[in-house]
Amino acid sequence: MQPRALLQSLRLVAAAALATAAGSAPADAATASVGGTVSVTITATVASTFPTTTKAVCSVGAVATGANNTSASEQASVAARISGTTLTCTVRVPYLFVLDTTGATLSLVYSVTAIDTAQPLAFQQAYPLAASRQQIGTIPLPANGATTSRTVTLRI
Repeated sequence: MQPRALLQSLRLVAAAALATAAGSAPADAATASVGGTVSVTITATVASTFPTTTKAVCSVGAVATGANNTSASEQASVAARISGTTLTCTVRVPYLFVLDTTGATLSLVYSVTAIDTAQPLAFQQAYPLAASRQQIGTIPLPANGATTSRTVTLRI
């Protein structure tokens, strides 16, 4: 083995030994930071009659799953607008995931919850006026810096 190649091999072995001694696995070439934004626009037809004290919240979760059981998640929520029989909101979820990106996927879920703010808080949490929670879908993890947009239409 050439001296230069031997030196390079020793450096790699030393780096792996130090990482193992520190309690972490050696860095994998596929592990990377991937950041972006998920933007979900939700439009719901309100099929029920809500009191004028009704408020609604829209939430979106983004769960990234990579190889070697690596995963990370982010969630964001916003207040919805209710006008007549239409509820609308746009939720933006910025994310920065550090995971093994080999074959990584991004699963998106949403929820819409309507509550009567005239009721005590414990009652609002236990008995919402309406609630919908569903998976939007699973896609390959978008490229770093990407904005992923989805639209959801439902009836509550």
